[in-house]
Amino acid sequence: MSTMTFGQKQFIPTPPDKGSFPLDHEGNLTLKQMRALVQDIKKITIEFG
Repeated sequence: MSTMTFGQKQFIPTPPDKGSFPLDHEGNLTLKQMRALVQDIKKITIEFG
């Protein structure tokens, strides 16, 4: 899917710097730990919504 943009530069997203995630100040969380954290947050949100 592409859109026509005249006179504009194409936006190319870049991943955030390591450790820039607010809960990962030291850049030490692994992908597995990050996924577990997200699942916990979703569970809490549903329970206490």
